[in-house]
Amino acid sequence: MFTGIIQSVGTITKLRNKNGATLCAINPFLHHNWKAGESVSINGICSTIVSVATNSFHVAYMPHTVSLTTIPQWKRGLRVNVEPSLKVGDEISGHFVMGHIDGIARIIAIKSEAEQTSITVQMPHTLLRYSIPRGSISLDGVSLTIAEARKDAIIVRITPYTLAHTTLRYRKKGDFLNVEIDTLVRTLLWKPTISKRKKRA
Repeated sequence: MFTGIIQSVGTITKLRNKNGATLCAINPFLHHNWKAGESVSINGICSTIVSVATNSFHVAYMPHTVSLTTIPQWKRGLRVNVEPSLKVGDEISGHFVMGHIDGIARIIAIKSEAEQTSITVQMPHTLLRYSIPRGSISLDGVSLTIAEARKDAIIVRITPYTLAHTTLRYRKKGDFLNVEIDTLVRTLLWKPTISKRKKRA
């Protein structure tokens, strides 16, 4: 579990496929006692550290995770948001982020102003009902507040501090982001799908 408060912007140093898995080496640029088996959020994806080197750690992603996230677009040198897992007693400045990506959204507009930067994100249709104004959302692992909800998109407004300390400062129109909706909103609005079986004559 995470909070969406990014601790560091890391860099992908190696990326390769092996036996169906995507292996990724990341320099987190964060002073932390990283350990194999530890969970870490990479661009919002809950990732397990499989090994640790001097200046990096390695994570591995299975095909299912790759298919649901922006991992296919990753490449060497890409900057990524890094957040260690939440520990009991830690301050929660964002919101509860599970690291389970719900979909991929596309940036369709960016407007920079003196006090903030507004980013308009086209959302997957299935996630629009969970996109509530003043509700929380995680974009590439960053805890944000939804300022506006439109027919097919949301607008988030980024403070200068958040922009400077996350990868959002590198994003441009047309880029894709990992999306995780607020688990509390999901719980409140979720409705089970009941299959209707046809009666046999």
